[in-house]
Amino acid sequence: MIRRPGHTAKNGGSGDAYSARLRARREELRGLSESARDSRKPVELDQSKVGRPPRLDALRDQAMAQGSERRRAGALRPIRGALARLEGGGSRY
Repeated sequence: MIRRPGHTAKNGGSGDAYSARLRARREELRGLSESARDSRKPVELDQSKVGRPPRLDALRDQAMAQGSERRRAGALRPIRGALARLEGGGSRY
């Protein structure tokens, strides 16, 4: 049996502690996403730097930031679903 925070045999588990942890994680992921917003913008050519390496470095950094955003979005989906089930008082199963 998996034990969740706030779950006891007597009260059936209110999920308040679990819900609070989910909300905190959701806000953490949203904050990370917001702070990395500029990293995902289109790469502009910096005229002060000559050659392909600086541009390639910028494109690589942009691709890594976009990948991180996709992973954060993937992590947010189950959190939203869990919060909806907790707040709705039911389960989809």
